[in-house]
Amino acid sequence: GAGTRLHYDAFGYNLVAQAYGRKRWVLMEPGQFRHALPTRIPFEESSIYSELRFPRGDNACNTDGSIQGHHHRRRLAAVTAFLDPGDLLY
Repeated sequence: GAGTRLHYDAFGYNLVAQAYGRKRWVLMEPGQFRHALPTRIPFEESSIYSELRFPRGDNACNTDGSIQGHHHRRRLAAVTAFLDPGDLLY
């Protein structure tokens, strides 16, 4: 399936409506993003990306909400949400 690197949307608010299939979201508080090795991409003003890579699939988060893998990830707490058709995320 399609995926997007970990990023922080710097402008405004987002509303996501799931029309088809299922999508996993890994969400964290904006203040935690400083632990995610933030980086800018030239000519991309609306998003700040992370240099960290996360595992795909249902097991990106540990049972305590921390993120698996690289030591920087252990400082991040996240919530995993699954959107099914008809679900809305704000």
